[in-house]
Amino acid sequence: LTLFTIFGYALSSFALNPIFVKALLEKEDFTVISSSFPIFVGVLLMQVVHEFGHWFAAKQTGVNIGLPVPLPSLQLGSFGSITPFRSFPKSRQELFDVAMGGPGLQCIVSLVILGLG
Repeated sequence: LTLFTIFGYALSSFALNPIFVKALLEKEDFTVISSSFPIFVGVLLMQVVHEFGHWFAAKQTGVNIGLPVPLPSLQLGSFGSITPFRSFPKSRQELFDVAMGGPGLQCIVSLVILGLG
């Protein structure tokens, strides 16, 4: 379901583009849908990177976490995921490390992609 809502979000990014809408509705040219794939892949990739950051931080600190459960959203494509803890962190520092692992890695990857152009 989340893949569907992310794709819907990517398509809606072009909803106000008259060339896109005309090609899609009047000419029935469905090849213009492929122009939304970079947004779809980008949003999905950032979600995966974010969750991998939590997983990597949890492995480094010895905290067991479960599989992330994605939360679909029609407005944003995804509200993120809920990742359950399977074991409690031993300290607040470990909790902080696991919590910030996702946003931290996502920020680093975003800055690298931004730098590459």
